[in-house]
Amino acid sequence: MMETQSGPNELDEKRRIRLDGTVNFRDLGGYETVDGRCTKWGQVFRSDSLARLSVRDLEQLQVMGLKLVCDLRAPAEVHKAPDRLPEHGVEYLQLPVVSSDFDTVTAMERLKQKDTSWLTPTFMIDAYRNNIEFYGRTWGTIVTRLAEADSRPLLFHCTAGKDRTGVCAALILSVLGVPEETIIADHAVSNHYFAETVVKINEYIRSLGVDPQLVAPYLSAPREAMVFVLEHIRKTYGSAAMYLQEKGAVVPEVIASLRETMLVGP
Repeated sequence: MMETQSGPNELDEKRRIRLDGTVNFRDLGGYETVDGRCTKWGQVFRSDSLARLSVRDLEQLQVMGLKLVCDLRAPAEVHKAPDRLPEHGVEYLQLPVVSSDFDTVTAMERLKQKDTSWLTPTFMIDAYRNNIEFYGRTWGTIVTRLAEADSRPLLFHCTAGKDRTGVCAALILSVLGVPEETIIADHAVSNHYFAETVVKINEYIRSLGVDPQLVAPYLSAPREAMVFVLEHIRKTYGSAAMYLQEKGAVVPEVIASLRETMLVGP
């Protein structure tokens, strides 16, 4: 089942968890695999920052039975906007993914100085490459924990829930056998759910005297970057499973268990 339409479809909307304090909180359930099975609902979620969750949001997470939150943000991001989580029953695991000591806090500080020199044509692809080549153990940790029943439901997130989170989602969906076209479509959904936030960010960027068009690639979930990631993994490692074994120290038994527990169908 290819999901290549221009906007979120009915299943995308079903996956979306509407909270007061997030815009890109989604279930990774309901994705069809190449062998005709589907990813389970309510077991693994992806999101943007949890720093703005309301009391009602926290109650909803409690009802969902969330067990583990994996925070991919850099220390500066976490310090500036720490997650809000239910008081009981949720384990918090900080797994920073940082591109050369560069994070969203640093980016905004540089924009305040009207410094856009870092926004090179290959900036986003370079960042995604960095996420794959230098953070295999991080992705391996998340996949290994996801295979453990007492870690589910599991949520992983970064600040916008599109780049670091997108790479993590791509690896999980890929190792479960979801087609590349579907993974690329899942990545693109962030652009729709993040759109209103981008409008507000652009207003702020414009107030700094910076052309928002220069920053646009940084505020998107770029298709070309996800295409690069999937091609790079396939050509360099053979598959997501082989990548996770080589770079993430994930044993084959964990991958087999993940597929057994996270998929339903024939």
